[in-house]
Amino acid sequence: MRQPEWLQRQAVARGRHLAIETAGERATFAELDARVDGLSARLAVSRSDGAVAVWMENGLPFVDAVFACIRLGRLAVVVDPRLSPDEARRAIEPLAPAIVVGGAGVDERGRAVARDLGAEWLAHDRPLAARSRVDACAADPGRPAIVVFSSGTSGRPKPVTLTLGNFLWSAMGSAARLGTHPDDRWLACLPLSHLGGLSILFRSVLFGTTTVVHAGFEVAAVRAALAEGGVTMMSLVPTTLARLVAPGDLQAPRLRCALIGGASAPLDLLDEARSAGVPVAPTYGLTETASQVATLPPGEPLRETGRVGAPLLPTEVRIVDGGGAPVAAGVAGRIAVRGATVAPACVGPEGWLDTGDLGRVDGAGALTVLGRLDDVILTGGENVAPGEVEAVLERLPGIAEAAVAPLPDDTWGQVVAAWIVPVEGAAPTLEEVRAACAERLAPHKRPRRLTVVSSLPRTALGKIRRGALAGRARAGGGGSDASSQ
Repeated sequence: MRQPEWLQRQAVARGRHLAIETAGERATFAELDARVDGLSARLAVSRSDGAVAVWMENGLPFVDAVFACIRLGRLAVVVDPRLSPDEARRAIEPLAPAIVVGGAGVDERGRAVARDLGAEWLAHDRPLAARSRVDACAADPGRPAIVVFSSGTSGRPKPVTLTLGNFLWSAMGSAARLGTHPDDRWLACLPLSHLGGLSILFRSVLFGTTTVVHAGFEVAAVRAALAEGGVTMMSLVPTTLARLVAPGDLQAPRLRCALIGGASAPLDLLDEARSAGVPVAPTYGLTETASQVATLPPGEPLRETGRVGAPLLPTEVRIVDGGGAPVAAGVAGRIAVRGATVAPACVGPEGWLDTGDLGRVDGAGALTVLGRLDDVILTGGENVAPGEVEAVLERLPGIAEAAVAPLPDDTWGQVVAAWIVPVEGAAPTLEEVRAACAERLAPHKRPRRLTVVSSLPRTALGKIRRGALAGRARAGGGGSDASSQ
């Protein structure tokens, strides 16, 4: 079923309502519609109708570019603004973009990449006046709309092509679970070039609500937005949630939901956040499913790390064994997902997507995520989920952050290795960590190797890049960081 273009619909229905707010700019839906028309007119005269690479930092120009592509029916390829020219070139070259649209933050890099790929470079960092109204393509749900790159925790990020229908059903499922209010203000401090940030824009345009865009996560700015800016919804990852609540005395009078995804948040952290007045909603989602798969609503009991509740409408979740056969309730296995949010190219037999994640579903249909299958450590014939060990380590005295990954071992095959960022002046020893873990973890789960580091390698969404840590250790790297074996 073809539908009217979403932004033009809101420009009529809620034209005076604030659509986008940033630190320096604001635009109502009518104003955003006009901005998008202006950029659409420039894109429409391009010599080619191929894909458009959108390589921009968080801000209104990024929003203009994405919705201009949608208006014209052109595939938008969103690119992480942190990438070097070589990284960006390798990522987008297979997609053969005809145009690279960039802002001030990537101007020199963008020009160079566009030149190397034989693409047209289009600088866009200010509103443009349209000479005439641009005819919008109908919002055909089956039309490929956006290419988003997965977070790449274990290797090179891969492109995922999502349709307008994927975003539509994702937004509908999220609204059915969390509700949507006409005066909602959703804080986007995640990168808009990644699904966690991009999905906020689509929800807001579909429902006519406001997106409050920050350049990135900065504790003082987010706390001020919660206290004074009337934010009602926000999306965070566990790392940013911990930084938000750590100073204490958090004021968030209108906040009704904090969606916590990207990784499983430790149960203690979620309890601490709720005690501080943050109505956390642990969620599980993937780039391949246009964001949320399952979400535990605010106010529901927090029973264990990784529990994210029932799947969202219209998504189905089941747990399967290594051969793809469904397992009984309560039995751990591979998480498979089916439904209208799954990217068409990712659909497998009978419509199921094998996520590569481990989990279990209880008798009531609630999902608990146990970690990535690729991350599981096999030590002495026993499976260890790194996330479980990280959750324990990060609640120990003297440890600010922790990451766990396997290292090869002649005796055990693999051993559990941990990298910790200590609280200043309070770095624990391996013996102290082992002693503290003894009451919380089975022997095979306890770290046998420990490295103290100043920081952990993370993706733009805050996910730990375990492969980078393990690769550095195998190569004998580590710089000036102190190690204890």
